[in-house]
Amino acid sequence: MNNHSSKQKGFSLLEVVVSVFIISVGVIGIAGLQLTTSVYAESSLHRSQAASLAREIVERMRQNLDEAKAGGYDFSTLPSKTRSCKGNSKNCSAAQLRDYDEKVWAARVTSLLPGGDAAISTGADNSTDPVQIVVTLQWDENRGQQNLVSQAFTFELYGLAIGAETGASE
Repeated sequence: MNNHSSKQKGFSLLEVVVSVFIISVGVIGIAGLQLTTSVYAESSLHRSQAASLAREIVERMRQNLDEAKAGGYDFSTLPSKTRSCKGNSKNCSAAQLRDYDEKVWAARVTSLLPGGDAAISTGADNSTDPVQIVVTLQWDENRGQQNLVSQAFTFELYGLAIGAETGASE
């Protein structure tokens, strides 16, 4: 007979617990990485939409150049316009077209940027060329926890051409 005890076969309970712990830490790490990636992707989307919105309003201003150069598009918070004619109507006055542009653009800002707000400053006096336009967009980046992000875009509005330079700040 063999006095030696049989060799141990399989895993001990301690080895199983350690393996489960290591796998759990890995899974939690991957989940955290996925969450962080999702947050950054959403932030990137908002910044991209903000840049697009800034270009959109400046293009609208270029189409209504006299009103833009007179400072008609300046505001410190999104306007809530109710009166307007149809934006492509030849019967619109410059002020009505501005109201229409602001109404449409404000709706896009609030629908694309969570908690979105905006300001436009031209410093226009109707005699200088080019007119510098600063479009500042602000939105809530933290799903209601009031972590506001503000991004400013600077453009120069010439007679019929726009040169763009963007800058961002938080």
